[in-house]
Amino acid sequence: MMKTQTKNPRKSFGREKITSPQRNFDEILLEAVDEALDALGVSVRKSLYFHLETNFSIKKETICKNPSVFSEGLRKIFGPGAKFIEKIIVEFLCKKTGYELNSNWQKCFFAENIQKIKEHFIGQKNQKILKEINN
Repeated sequence: MMKTQTKNPRKSFGREKITSPQRNFDEILLEAVDEALDALGVSVRKSLYFHLETNFSIKKETICKNPSVFSEGLRKIFGPGAKFIEKIIVEFLCKKTGYELNSNWQKCFFAENIQKIKEHFIGQKNQKILKEINN
């Protein structure tokens, strides 16, 4: 009897596929953006992504690489109201990563806050990986 081999989705070309802290953060950021926009309504989220892509060539997938361009697109659509949406996104992201911004975080640009949270998150993940390797 021939034994069938089941594929392991965590394996890739004989090597274990490792999720990098960067990729993990990007996924969390996109989740936070989706959840923040869903707070305004699912149809609002879908409409916003549509307008960002068709009018400003900003795809959802590019938010992680260039949050300042995403922020600029929000400002073009919502004007000063974009700050409210950015605030919600940052708050969702902080909840998801466990990061606490200092008291004057709202004075910083959206992309700066995302970068601070990202650096903290990746630093924590790298520390955990090093501890696992050393144990």
